[in-house]
Amino acid sequence: MNFAAYIADSFKNFHFTDAIMILLLVAAVLFVYFYAIRHNSLFFSYILFIATILVFAITFLSNKTNIVFFKIWLSALLCCYFFVTVTLYRNELRRDIFKASFKKRFYLGGEKDEVLTQEDIDASISKIVKACQNMSKTDVGALMIVVKDGIYDYIIESGTYINAKISSELLETIFFPRSPLHDGAVIIKGDKILAAGCYLPLSQEINLPKEFGTRHRAALGLTESHPTLTAIVVSEETGIITAMYDKHYKRYLDGNTLTKALQICYDVKTDTDKETFWGIDSNGE
Repeated sequence: MNFAAYIADSFKNFHFTDAIMILLLVAAVLFVYFYAIRHNSLFFSYILFIATILVFAITFLSNKTNIVFFKIWLSALLCCYFFVTVTLYRNELRRDIFKASFKKRFYLGGEKDEVLTQEDIDASISKIVKACQNMSKTDVGALMIVVKDGIYDYIIESGTYINAKISSELLETIFFPRSPLHDGAVIIKGDKILAAGCYLPLSQEINLPKEFGTRHRAALGLTESHPTLTAIVVSEETGIITAMYDKHYKRYLDGNTLTKALQICYDVKTDTDKETFWGIDSNGE
């Protein structure tokens, strides 16, 4: 049987109702796609899991029954499945595939994390808060990423490696408008500034305050892929201090609220404090 004859034989039992059902399937998949894009939630992840099971089920039925109905449904579902997965996760695919050589997490000195005392943590938080408040008063823009566990190597390598103890003076110097590193992000881990002038992926979220600029989008974009870190942004237009964590953000922070956000990041505060401060439940939603 040649290819043309095979196609004709496959569609021999194809009815108008089958076409309607396939169109409904495509419409349902597109609805999930646009819902996930608009709401930026875990909803799509659950649907994707269900769709995976459905693909395997229809594949099994099509092989066992040899019914054209299942084969056509399978073809349509696979096409939609591929389209939605690739388009929704294009940033993740680009990051994980094309950055495959940088998949290892970065840790200070390549060894175990340094154990900090409560005094060290309090001093580091105090220095970060002081720098942010000083820059806020003078409308100096800043972007700081406080890392809890680790971060992709390529983000560190996109900037200048520093590995220096945190000080408010050093942070303010880095973000001084004429500094060659002021446009990028500073990466902080523990009581040290790991790197400065680092470039971050921008968030594709569309429902953001109009006052959010490139620094805010970069901060939010990184928290989307690294949900354990905290990003601090000082706006150079308004001096407003914003903190971001796991796709959530809080604006108009003063010294006390910024200190609390950093204490949560450094695990000084409990999970209950984190849920109350960021407005998330125990599942991080």
